[in-house]
Amino acid sequence: MASEFARRLRQDMTEEERILWSELRRKQVMGLRFRRQVPLGSYVVDFACLEHRFIVEIDGLQHRERENQVRDEIRTAWLEAQGFRVFRAWNGEIRDNLNGVIESMLGEMGLLNPPMQERPLRVAEVPPPALRATSPASSRRLASGERGEEKPQHGAQNGKPSSPGATT
Repeated sequence: MASEFARRLRQDMTEEERILWSELRRKQVMGLRFRRQVPLGSYVVDFACLEHRFIVEIDGLQHRERENQVRDEIRTAWLEAQGFRVFRAWNGEIRDNLNGVIESMLGEMGLLNPPMQERPLRVAEVPPPALRATSPASSRRLASGERGEEKPQHGAQNGKPSSPGATT
């Protein structure tokens, strides 16, 4: 029964599920194999990386209703009891900050290491884990499209810091 329901869900994905799936499919993110609409027990999860026992759930506004929050808590508790980690993202996060969501997922999976990267990640680009960052500042840079170039220090000319005693 759950597998038939999962098949129907795969055919009728939400826009946010399509957006995330377009990046997760075909091992595009660090070679990880994600599956979509995966039946687990009596539940069907949005996305799962079974190798890492990691689940991604995309939540719409209906998940803010108390009744649905209680169901989500029960579902999450069952999935965690089965050894899965559950990561939740809001629809708006998928639309507005896809790179940040993917970076947060990788951080939750323990696949990111400092130091902070020098420029924003593009979703299709997958650098080695040592070059990835999880700080809120990097997520903001990713969302805003900032490049992360160094800015000249106070009193600098031509992009070089001024030497002590130099006049400007």
